[in-house]
Amino acid sequence: MADLLTKLSIISSIIGIILLIIISDKIIIPKSSLGSINNSDIGKSVTIEGTATDVKHKGDSITALELENKDKKISVIAFNSKEFYIKEGEYLEISGKISVYNNNLQIIAEKIRK
Repeated sequence: MADLLTKLSIISSIIGIILLIIISDKIIIPKSSLGSINNSDIGKSVTIEGTATDVKHKGDSITALELENKDKKISVIAFNSKEFYIKEGEYLEISGKISVYNNNLQIIAEKIRK
């Protein structure tokens, strides 16, 4: 009986993890305008669009850039960025969390689309 319960719990755990992966990929974070982001948004997830400027590749895995549009600009940090190469002037859609670095708002990128 205990062996059956162990197998059932392992199977249901695996199914649950697979469902979470599928569902998390389908979650859409509403787009925000850069002009509306402020200190009360720290820690929140956002999706923003804009043009990449001041792109700096630091080693193989970190990219720092400014994302700007007609409203404003904001710093973006992308870790594990060796999967893609961002060029100055590219139009990007970035999803990530808002944080503060040196008293300036920035976004820690979790997903980048060109």
